[in-house]
Amino acid sequence: MEVLIMPRFKKRQYTTEKVGQLDKRLIIYATDDVSEDGWSNPTEDVYHKCWAELIDNRSKDYELSVQAGTSNLLQFRIRYKVGITTDMTVEYKGNRYAIIDVLDEDSRQKYMYLVIERKTL
Repeated sequence: MEVLIMPRFKKRQYTTEKVGQLDKRLIIYATDDVSEDGWSNPTEDVYHKCWAELIDNRSKDYELSVQAGTSNLLQFRIRYKVGITTDMTVEYKGNRYAIIDVLDEDSRQKYMYLVIERKTL
């Protein structure tokens, strides 16, 4: 007589993922240049509000960024969102930042990275 052993429930694939790491609030603005009378009238509208994780620069990376003159760059990890481009701006802690680069922009990925630079010092 053969005994069949039923498999137990499988563990979730992403059990080690800590959702609590996404603890910074970002507001992404898109510039809309809609004008009814033919004149340029740019307006900024809220495109997306999301939670993000601030990627910490290691000391070696920080030293290199100071030497290169890019010490005001920040990198955030957010959940994947369609349509985020480098033409948009980000508000973080009351300051405005320009999106310099969007990394891992692939719909198969769960997350994407935003590299932002402070607009005014």
